[in-house]
Amino acid sequence: MAQITAISFCAYRNYSCHHTSQRMINLQESDAPLQELKVKLPDGFSAKAEEIYQVVTAINETHNLTRITSPEDFKIRHLIDSICSVAFYPELATESLKILDLGCGGGFPCIPLSAYNPNLNITGLDSEGTKVKCVAQAASELGLDNLKTIHARGRELAIKEEHKAQYDIVTARAVATADKLIKECRQFLKPKGRILLYKTPEAIKKEEKLTLREAKKYKFDIELSPIFTLPNDAGQRQFIVFHSQR
Repeated sequence: MAQITAISFCAYRNYSCHHTSQRMINLQESDAPLQELKVKLPDGFSAKAEEIYQVVTAINETHNLTRITSPEDFKIRHLIDSICSVAFYPELATESLKILDLGCGGGFPCIPLSAYNPNLNITGLDSEGTKVKCVAQAASELGLDNLKTIHARGRELAIKEEHKAQYDIVTARAVATADKLIKECRQFLKPKGRILLYKTPEAIKKEEKLTLREAKKYKFDIELSPIFTLPNDAGQRQFIVFHSQR
C-alpha cells in the first residue's frame, strides 16, 4: 500500500475520588507497550488517568458509553490505546494543535489526549447527542478546558465556515472504513493537514483497495506506523495517516 516511514520516538499527586468506585488502574510508563514505544507520561498523568477512569465509569453507570469497565481492560483498551499515537507522532505531546476527534463516542482518544497535552485544542464530534453530553460532562469534571464537544454529523459540519479547513489533524478510532473517513474528514483539514486513524493491521489490509483509490482521488499521501501489540489479548494496532498534498 505505502512504504512504512521511519519515525523518531521522541509526581503522582494525591487523589480522592468523589465517585463510589475506588478500583485503581495504576497506569505506569513500564506498562506494555508504553515502555517499548518509549512513551513518557507527563507529570501528574498517572493520577489524571485514575481520575478519567473514575469519572467515565461513573457516568457509564447511567449511560451506555462503553462495555470496557474493568480497571485493566480500561487502562489497556482505552487509555494506553489512545495515547500510543504520541510515540509515532510526538508533536501530539508538545505542540499546540487544533484537533477534531470524529465519532468521539465515549471520549477516546479525545479525553486522554487532551489530558496528556493541555496545549492541544480538541473538539469531540459525534452524531449521538447522549454521548456528546457525557463526554462534555466528563471533560468538565476532569477540568479539561481544552476539550469541547459538538453534536452533529461530520459531513454536515465540514461545510460550515467555522469548521471548514480549520483543523491540523482529524482523528478517528473504531468509526468507519478508511475510504469513507477520507471523504468525510478531508474538508475539515487546514492546508497540509492530516487524518490520523486508529486501526488494526487486518483492517488496513482489508480496506487497502478503496483506501488507495480515495487517497489518490483527494490527493493524500499515505503513511503507516509500525505495528504494535496491546497486552491481555487486546490485539495488534497500527496507525494510518493521510497527509494532504494541498
